[in-house]
Amino acid sequence: MRQRFSVRFYILRAEKIAERLAEDDPKRFQLAGRPISLIAKESAAYFADELEKADDFDVALQNLVCKALTEHQRIIFNGNGYEQAWVEEAERRGLSNLRSTVDALERYYQPKHVDMFVKHGIYTKEEMVARSEIHIENYSAVISIEANTMIEMTRRQIIPAVVKYAKFLSETLVSLKDTGLAVDVTLEAGLLKDVSAASAALRTALSKLEKAMEKSAEVKGAWERAVYYRDKILPAMEALRAPAATLEVLLGKDFWPMPTYTDLMFGIL
Repeated sequence: MRQRFSVRFYILRAEKIAERLAEDDPKRFQLAGRPISLIAKESAAYFADELEKADDFDVALQNLVCKALTEHQRIIFNGNGYEQAWVEEAERRGLSNLRSTVDALERYYQPKHVDMFVKHGIYTKEEMVARSEIHIENYSAVISIEANTMIEMTRRQIIPAVVKYAKFLSETLVSLKDTGLAVDVTLEAGLLKDVSAASAALRTALSKLEKAMEKSAEVKGAWERAVYYRDKILPAMEALRAPAATLEVLLGKDFWPMPTYTDLMFGIL
């Protein structure tokens, strides 16, 4: 009886910890903490149900642990989980790898997962449907804001700074040549060439992102729009980020219009 009580005790303890987490940070807990605590609760409840009906607790526990490890040992990985090697190994083991919020939400709201939330009295089916719509619409809204902000920053801050720096390099190059001296202008010419190439790539990427955002208004349906943002807008944003990052390195500190990563990490603004 003591052993059986202890299993239920740990389930209750997990619930209390979950309640405390929900009080400390309600929004973050609902998004990640609640599903994780629910998974733990479901697993503990399964163990409790199996052990409470066993005639011999110790034997049943040993068999249950062996069964659980045999069925789920493929999730155990003792290497570096941040390396590409684990991604490849996980794929070899048949583990899922959800690379985007859209992928995760599609899996999150599968019937078996909805049933688990309903079973434990966390949400009703109707609440799960409503939450899925809110999450997926929020996903698209956030990316839309970020993409428009990116376009605005590029047009109003980065491009003017690039033009100003290119002008500075051009005038410096001309001034050095006008001296009539045998001056080596390889540095200035090379910088101007690099800035020109990066700025051209920036303009091309900006145009593609703007066109992709214009087409997003034509996409109907919350899930369809989220898929569009995942497959079209995010790659276009990444394509624009690359030349902008290059220009951040090329432009002089006095020309770059915003704090650099070094400023953000080590400076006091």
